[in-house]
This record gives sequence, C-alpha cells and structure tokens, in this order.
Amino acid sequence: MSFTHRVLIVRRDVDDPYRPAGQASTQMVVYFPDGCPATRPAGLVHTGLYCQHAEAVCPGCIDSWTFSHFVSDPTRVPTGTPTALRFTWATVYAAPTDADL
Repeated sequence: MSFTHRVLIVRRDVDDPYRPAGQASTQMVVYFPDGCPATRPAGLVHTGLYCQHAEAVCPGCIDSWTFSHFVSDPTRVPTGTPTALRFTWATVYAAPTDADL
C-alpha cells in the first residue's frame, strides 16, 4: 500500500463552525484514494488501536470528517513524507498592559 497523498485536518470551532477552534487540533494524515484499509497498513504511524476511517481519510469517509473539521483537498506528496503530523494552533491573545499586572 502506498502513502502518496495527504490531507490537512483542522478542528472547527463549536460556536462558529466557519472558523478554526481556539487551540485547534491540527493534523496532516494519509489520504487513501481507494478507501481506508480495514487493518493498519505496514508503515502507518502507530498511535494506538487502529480504527478504519479514524486515522486516515478516504472518499468514503471525508464527509464525516468535514462535519467537525476543515479538510483540505488531497495532495500528492514526495516519497519519505511523514505519514502523520499533529500539532495545535495557539490562540492569539492581546499582550497584557500595565493595568493588567
């Protein structure tokens, strides 16, 4: 099985689904154009118990992901690209003023 495509997934804000959530969970995951495999394929990052459609995206499950996440269009990636990257966007806060101290 090849890992040639990725999508970027960003959690939506619960109160305003048109913007990312504060401290939004963000990840780049494998996109399987032919469907998510039923079992963890060799080479996919081990993050615990594998659940089909929970650690990757395919045409059959992309709509369920977009309910609570922004999902980018799939893109082809070079050989050797990590199968998953996870990070959190920090929320921007105003710098404290002297009155706040």
